[in-house]
Amino acid sequence: MYAYETGEARRLAHGAVLASGRFVCVTALALAVSSVGAEAKKKSNPVEEQILDPANGEPLTLVISLKDQKMDVYRGVTLITTTKVSTGTSSYPTKAGVFSILEKQRYHHSNMYSAAPMPWMQRLTRSGTALHGGVVPGYPASHGCIRLPFSFAPKLFEITTGGENVVVAYDPSKPRFVEHSVLFEPVSPASDANLTEQNSSTADHEVDTSNPTDQETRTETVIRSDDTLVGIVDAGSSAPLRILVTRQTERDRIIAVQYLLSSMGYLTPQKFSGRLGAETVAAIKAFQKANGVRETGSYSDDLAKQVYKVAGKDKLPEGHLFVRQQFRPVFDVPVSFRNPEQTLGTHLFTALFDAGETKPRWMAISLEGDDAMRVLDRIQIPTYVRQKIAEKLTPGSSLIVADKSINSAVLPKGDDFLVSAKDTQVVAQKPEAKTKHAQMAQAKSKGSNRSARTHTLTRTHTLARSDTLARSKTSSRRNTLARNNTSARRNELARSSTWDRELYGFNAPGMDRPRFFRWRWRQCGGTSC
Repeated sequence: MYAYETGEARRLAHGAVLASGRFVCVTALALAVSSVGAEAKKKSNPVEEQILDPANGEPLTLVISLKDQKMDVYRGVTLITTTKVSTGTSSYPTKAGVFSILEKQRYHHSNMYSAAPMPWMQRLTRSGTALHGGVVPGYPASHGCIRLPFSFAPKLFEITTGGENVVVAYDPSKPRFVEHSVLFEPVSPASDANLTEQNSSTADHEVDTSNPTDQETRTETVIRSDDTLVGIVDAGSSAPLRILVTRQTERDRIIAVQYLLSSMGYLTPQKFSGRLGAETVAAIKAFQKANGVRETGSYSDDLAKQVYKVAGKDKLPEGHLFVRQQFRPVFDVPVSFRNPEQTLGTHLFTALFDAGETKPRWMAISLEGDDAMRVLDRIQIPTYVRQKIAEKLTPGSSLIVADKSINSAVLPKGDDFLVSAKDTQVVAQKPEAKTKHAQMAQAKSKGSNRSARTHTLTRTHTLARSDTLARSKTSSRRNTLARNNTSARRNELARSSTWDRELYGFNAPGMDRPRFFRWRWRQCGGTSC
């Protein structure tokens, strides 16, 4: 009772309440921190939430829009997911075209840009273009790669297997079903069985195409002596075919001339690469000498026409067809186009069917150029080539039609077609995405503008002061002249206004002007008042 009355108990109760409150606050804060940590740990593993992929056997296609900075993932023609991306800047642009995933690495570092980390890397080219996890600010910010959000890159990594088509276009593109007679159809199971029985006597082995004398293994290797098939054919593979129809390059024409010279005995049969070495130069000179042409030893289109004419072939073909499978060459052959002066554009066709079916569905994605169906109308593929492709056609096989491709005739094993769109439009960066150089240039520009304004103001002030001084001097001279003129006029008036004695009636000769009349004369201006 005494303690309470003196206030001791009251102080103890107040301290106990404060201690309890502190304990409750600390406990709540600890629980909040632990829950946030648990949530962060949960979010740090984005692979837990997988992409809802039906995995129905249809091929996977990645379609990237440079304009929208977005990637759509299709399973067949079904859109399964979408994500934002960040492509190359205007200084390091991402090229538009058709590519395929060459390899995958969970941990990778750039071999071009200071070993920068590139997690969940999926390579598209050997020259610095890949899909990988990175910062996606909403505008182009990379050195040419295609950055994926860190939360999305592992999910995509999980569902790709390698070899998938990757379409990079400026505008958004969507797949659609198409039907056309040029698109290939697989042979029926019965026909395939007959072909297998016919070829069963031939041993299954791989033959080097540099040995053209091995003519007994044409089911595995077909050597081209002019414009027929050439390459390695893996008879039992079920991997999708990669077919490219494109315009012939100079290298393709040189290779064709080399094979024709070889068939006529001017060159030793081998696998030619389009390189104009000493042996090829000697063969060209020998051909020119034999046909009465000036010996130059150099290649030209006129030489190619002469070689085709002597070999009994038609005119130079405009296009070429290449077939690859499992990242290695199968065969290639020249093809022709109707209206070759018109562009082909860039188009991707993919076959959708199950093993054993003979009527595939083809889907098309167009990047640029004319309508895909009208482009197919212009392609002329020999019948025996179509038959050879039909024998090898597997689910997921694709046909690319393009004006431009890079080194398709000499791609090494492990690489795939590099098809680029004819004109890749530059994607404009957002104003806030300024580089260090741009900021420095802007600062210099501001400094120069400030200096120019200061110089202009200084000149203006100098001119103003000069003008003021000139006006002051002019005014001073005018005032001085005015005062001098006034004084001169006054003196002249004073001299000319003499006293007239008769005017005021003082005619006496000895009288002078009195003070009064002198004042009146001044007051009245020298006249009588």
